[in-house]
Amino acid sequence: MFRAVKPETKPETRVVVTSTRRLSAGMTRVHLRAEDLSAFEGSVCTDRFVRLEIPVGDGSTVCRTYTALDPSVAEGTLAIDFVHHGDEGVAGRWAATAGP
Repeated sequence: MFRAVKPETKPETRVVVTSTRRLSAGMTRVHLRAEDLSAFEGSVCTDRFVRLEIPVGDGSTVCRTYTALDPSVAEGTLAIDFVHHGDEGVAGRWAATAGP
């Protein structure tokens, strides 16, 4: 579990991974669920982004900004695409091994 923060309103929302799908050798789509995605109510195109705090091996987190794909306030779901950079970076490595 990790946190997604929508910067304009700054609510903190805990999200859980529900599934992942490998889109290509270099990209994974992670599907997430949350109790409250009301910050996305009425959002369109450019304001569909979140800041994720991604866990790293030592128990700390790093913060990265991503586009939220198809956020559904009613269902409490969204997806995020992560690019793999091999052994470099944090988020791509995390996404490649993420699971429900």
